Amino acid sequence: MLQTDATVAEGAPSRVGPGLGALVQLTVGAIVFVALLGAVEFACGFFVGGGDLLGSLKRTQGDTVATTMTVLELAPELNPSPLVTDFDLLWRNKPLAVKTQPVN
Repeated sequence: MLQTDATVAEGAPSRVGPGLGALVQLTVGAIVFVALLGAVEFACGFFVGGGDLLGSLKRTQGDTVATTMTVLELAPELNPSPLVTDFDLLWRNKPLAVKTQPVN
C-alpha cells in the first residue's frame, strides 16, 4: 500500500518539532561544512608549498622591525600591497605597483 501525506499524518505523532528539526538540520549542516572545509584545506596543503618562512622568522623573533623587513623580503605575497624597504621610513608602498595574488 502506498502511503500518502494523509495516511502519514494519521499515524504516530512527530517526535521532533519543526523548530527543533530545523535547528538540528542547521547544526548538522554546519558540522559537515566545517569538516569538508577542513578536508579541502588539508588537501590543498599538499599542493601549495610552505617554504621556510617560519625558520626565517625565528631568527628575528622579538624585534618587530627586523621581522617586518624579513617578511617583506621572503614573503611579499602576505602583504595586501607591495612594499619596499626605505632608509628613512623603514618601508613604504611600492610606487606604480601591480599585485598578482596566487590562488590555490
